[in-house]
This record gives sequence, C-alpha cells and structure tokens, in this order.
Amino acid sequence: MDSKKHLNNKGIIIAGGGTGGHLFPALTIGAKLSEVGADVFYMGSKFGIEASLFKNKNLSYLLLNIRGIQRGLDLKSIGKNFLFPYRFIYSMLKAFMKIKRFKPSIVIGTGGYSSAIPLFCAKFLKIPIILHEQNSYPGITTRFFAKNAKVVCVANEKTKNYIESRNIKITGNPIRSSIRKINQSEAQNKMNLGTDKFTIFFFGGSQGSKPINDFLVRNYKFFLKLGCQLIWQCGQNSYEKIIKQVNHPDVHIKSFINQMDIAYSAASLVVCRSGAISIAELTAFGKAMILIPFPQAAGNHQEYNARVLEEKKAAIVILQKELNKGILQKTVKELVNSKNKIIEYEIQAKKNEIKNSTEKILKQIIEVAA
Repeated sequence: MDSKKHLNNKGIIIAGGGTGGHLFPALTIGAKLSEVGADVFYMGSKFGIEASLFKNKNLSYLLLNIRGIQRGLDLKSIGKNFLFPYRFIYSMLKAFMKIKRFKPSIVIGTGGYSSAIPLFCAKFLKIPIILHEQNSYPGITTRFFAKNAKVVCVANEKTKNYIESRNIKITGNPIRSSIRKINQSEAQNKMNLGTDKFTIFFFGGSQGSKPINDFLVRNYKFFLKLGCQLIWQCGQNSYEKIIKQVNHPDVHIKSFINQMDIAYSAASLVVCRSGAISIAELTAFGKAMILIPFPQAAGNHQEYNARVLEEKKAAIVILQKELNKGILQKTVKELVNSKNKIIEYEIQAKKNEIKNSTEKILKQIIEVAA
C-alpha cells in the first residue's frame, strides 16, 4: 500500500505526553508520518516532558494547561486538584477550536493525561481515532476510548485482556530511529569508560528515581568491590546533591543521557524501571536487565510490563520495597560471576523484541486513512 498516496498532505493530530513513555512513541510515529508527507500536529501538556522537548524541535504543537489528578493528600496536591475543573474546561475549549480549524483526518492518542481531551474532541466531532498503548496493562485513557477507536495498537498479547475493542493489533512499541547498537568497547570509549570492566547502567527513567538514587548512594561501593564500573543517570533534580556525596573514577554520574543507545551499548547489565519504551529499547538491544517497577505507576502498569518479560526468562524483577533486603546486590553478584547467565538473558531479551513496530503502526494508520 502506497503510504504517500494515502497520507500526503493529510492532517493528523497526535496527542500524548506527560512522560517520555507516552511522548517518545508520539514523536517516532509523527516523524514517520512526516516522512510520507502527512501534516502532523502535536498536542500535549504544559506540565509534561513535552513542554521542554517541543521547544527544541521544529514541530507544530499546542500545549494544553492540563495536568493529571494528584494522588497526594498534602495542601499542594489538594490545591492543584481544586484547579483541575477550570483547567479542564479551558483546555477543552482550546483543543476543540484547534481541531475544528486544523480539520485532521485522524487523531492518534499515545496515552497520558494530555491525550484525553483531544480524543474526546475527536469523538465529539466524529473524527477517526487510533490509539497506541505502550503498557501491558493499559492506561485509563486507552481503556475509556478503545471502543470508539478504529484500531488499538498494543505492545503484546496480554494487553488484549484489558481492552474492549473489535480491532486490536499487536504492533509493539516504536523506538526512536536514532537508537542504534554499536560495539561495546567503542561505546565505552565514547563514554570515557574502561573497556576491561563489567559495566552496570543504572537509571530510573528520564527524571531519575529517588529510591534507586538513595540505594546507590548507600551501596555503590559494593558494586565497585565486585570489579564493576557504573553508569548512573540520576536525573537533573538530584545531580548536584549526588556528585557531592559520590566521587569515584569508576562511577560515572550523569544528570541526563541524550544518547541512550551509547549507554545501552556500553553496558553489560542494565538496572532500571520497567517503563514500556525502556523495555522496547532494551529488548531491541538484547540486554540483560534487572527491572525495578515504579510502584506508584498508574494501575501498577510497570509491574505488569516487567512480569511479562520475567515469565519469559528475559528479565529479573526486583520490587522497590525489596531494595533494602540485599536481593539486588546478591543478584548482581551472581550475574557478574556467570557470563553464561548474562548471555542467556541477552538471548531471551532479544527474542522478545517486536521488530518494525513503527512500520506496523503506519500500516494501520494508512488503512484507516484509505
């Protein structure tokens, strides 16, 4: 099917963001649509990661003054929730007017609180909806709009159990075209690492993770005694504090890593959260991984993501509440001392890669647009 024939000059709105897990698929899908001539417009939130990333890209976009419901009971959270109805109405009006003017052929939702309003407007205006759900357990936006969508693209078979839709396609999660695996020694040289040490890459998502950071501050010396070197993405908010607490030539602390493919390639083992896009990238790279699900993730979806790989012996899962029990140290020590175990986890991870996800999603978009 000729994608340029069906999508050239067609207006398509992609709504999603809040976190990198929802935003990066939106950007990857949008880049592919732009390649084939579609006129792509993005919608996100002023409070999401997209607010800073969109500024550095040549994109057409609208940032809505909306944020998710705060789950805390402190005064700050209560105040934000008090403003929610006003922000919701204002954002609904802005999105509705923009969609009416832009006249898109399709509205694509990639999840997150910022996608709900554009999808609601599309439903009201009878504009075809396509959803992409990254997580094994779908978010509330996907579950709510699935029955109205022309097609729901999902990451794996298990997601089907939680969605009410007549047209569900397993496409996997699109990863950025810039992500490319390179030789480990070459990657280690690029990051100024030694090429003769077992390398562990710790990260807790794009904004870092306080529990993982706190664990490493207390325990990084344990891993050094095993002969390891560490790459540690701690997040911008924690960086200044941590570099005052930890100073060792074999601990490479980064506030944020733009070229994750180099860090993945350099690592012998990755210890991280179990966001859907991180998992998609790690399986594409065939990396041995220890996953620590974020327990406050909506619907506990990160644990669902992690357990899918654990069941297939493609990852080890350690819960955040177990970080103080010595389980992570024991597990890493076993892996450092067994190259065969590392290789087996690498093989199983690679087996769980879903290839050509972006092209599979594009195919579904073309079929709706045709």
